[in-house]
Amino acid sequence: MKTTIIPDRTSCGNLEYLKNHLSEIQPIKKITCYQNSENFIFSEYAILTDGVFMAIESWKEKVLLCTGLNCGYHGTGPHATEAFLKLLKIPPSKIGLIFEYSGFTITFDETGQYRNMKAADGFFSQDAISEKSFGCYLDKTCAVNPVKRKVYMVDPQLHRPAAFFRCLEAMQPVEMEFTTQLGQSLSPLTYNEIFGTNGSNSPCNLLIRGKTFILYGFIRRDEILSTVQSVSLYCNRRALYDTIWWNENELCIESHVMKRLPIMIHLIKRLLVPRSPIHKTIPLGMGGGEE
Repeated sequence: MKTTIIPDRTSCGNLEYLKNHLSEIQPIKKITCYQNSENFIFSEYAILTDGVFMAIESWKEKVLLCTGLNCGYHGTGPHATEAFLKLLKIPPSKIGLIFEYSGFTITFDETGQYRNMKAADGFFSQDAISEKSFGCYLDKTCAVNPVKRKVYMVDPQLHRPAAFFRCLEAMQPVEMEFTTQLGQSLSPLTYNEIFGTNGSNSPCNLLIRGKTFILYGFIRRDEILSTVQSVSLYCNRRALYDTIWWNENELCIESHVMKRLPIMIHLIKRLLVPRSPIHKTIPLGMGGGEE
């Protein structure tokens, strides 16, 4: 589909453009709108710039992106959305809901006639801070770049486990890469570059690639293996390791393979095998995985 963005980013400019170019995008197939633009990372649309709050999909294989029309509160953006929906003759009882919904979708038939409207509550916080360089920020433990389709999380196993697993479901995970090597980072950007502040010195040690976006994790070193263990259990329905524990200076693991060895060989290997850092990439699939 051909995707374009309205040049004037203001609410008034967006509304004026839609009034003057409505025939070019009609008949409309679907309208998707969010209070916060980072939620478009879950959509099928290519987001060309930061601050996109509405996508208008046409039956003509076109998508028009709006930066000045949104929803979820009583303000300039939602009122511009209200005016636009009135142009499309959406039922007044439905239009009133845009001030309550943090996200919604409206579908139309092939002739452009209104079909139905559904709430599509935004997943990310309405307190996000938007910056052009790295997309939309939620706080200092989670940032989203819907343009590059990347999510950055700091210790999600501690701060937002539910959001972490929701992302796993939505991203359609393909593979997971992780490292326990001190100082090694799987992201070209540091914490300070992503979050724009001096904070954690932890490198990115978890990278999950999905079909819809990529998730970068900055995980405490003593919790990286338990975190990837949880991801493997959730996505592949099997554990990577039977036992995980830490000394003061080194990481020790007991793998499936080693546990299946006769007990004497197992004990010898525990003594002789170097406890070196781990850097692995494993396939992921919701409910699947290799045996």
